[in-house]
Amino acid sequence: MRFEANHGQTNQEVKYLARAATYNIFLANDEADVVLHSEMRPTGPLARGKVIVVRAYASVLRMRFANSNPSTKIVPLRQRSPIHGFTPETFTAVAYRGIYAGTDVVFRGDQRKIGLELNLSPGADPRGVVLALDGATGISLDSAGNAVVRVGDVSFVLQRPSIFEVRNGSHQPISGSYRIEPNNRLRFMVGWPSANEQIITD
Repeated sequence: MRFEANHGQTNQEVKYLARAATYNIFLANDEADVVLHSEMRPTGPLARGKVIVVRAYASVLRMRFANSNPSTKIVPLRQRSPIHGFTPETFTAVAYRGIYAGTDVVFRGDQRKIGLELNLSPGADPRGVVLALDGATGISLDSAGNAVVRVGDVSFVLQRPSIFEVRNGSHQPISGSYRIEPNNRLRFMVGWPSANEQIITD
């Protein structure tokens, strides 16, 4: 999946957007809106020589980090250059810098899943990192610990966070998971690193 800057493609509050096979995502300063597309279905039985009327549905999920810093900055990452000047400049990830004190959140994804990368500076407290999912009709955890979010008749996956402690330039894995809370919220459960060590949640 590739993110592109908004140069008039959509509402001016959106800073970056991306299109995937089953969803589109729009990143604004204070939220990320996911538009999920359901499969197009004929309205009736098919018959040769008949006009086929097809219905398609889209559901909207609004993702917000609860009690986040209102002065968060959005920064594109991992630039992909245009091809011979015919395609727009795109990026493989977009970061929300300082969304909490000492905390950055990076959005990435593929054609069917969304990934969140949480970067915690030394001294940052991960216990308050909570993702509110407005518009969700249900949240469950699959056998791998991924969060399966249902919105109407469709669903998508937030991949389970893989957490690493950065120590002397190397990444040491530490425990991490989601916890489902009331009002369609996901709390990031992060194992505690050593004092004054940086950890990266992917």
